[in-house]
Amino acid sequence: MSDRFAQCRCCGHEVHDFALDDTGRCGGCKLDAQRRWDYRAEQRATVDLWPTIRSERDLRLMACDWTQLADVPDATRIRWQPYRQALRDITTQTDPAAIQWPDAPNGDSHD
Repeated sequence: MSDRFAQCRCCGHEVHDFALDDTGRCGGCKLDAQRRWDYRAEQRATVDLWPTIRSERDLRLMACDWTQLADVPDATRIRWQPYRQALRDITTQTDPAAIQWPDAPNGDSHD
């Protein structure tokens, strides 16, 4: 084992020369680079989920559009409004991988 020291090309720390990889980076910098890569990959995956979430939300809204028609009783219309608003607010949740979907009101059906 060598007692020679070298400076990391990334962070500037002095480390044993055997601790540097072939690009001149120390283990800490390699680990930091991997963490940054993992974080960016996680962020990309999160961004990619939003179009799917919006599509599902739109389908759920369309499925209950009938509840807001003029010939629907006021009680039914009012009962469905919070659900529909919760669907519109779905994109304010921070984690698209763990969406908390609201429950639709019970007791109404549309044939």
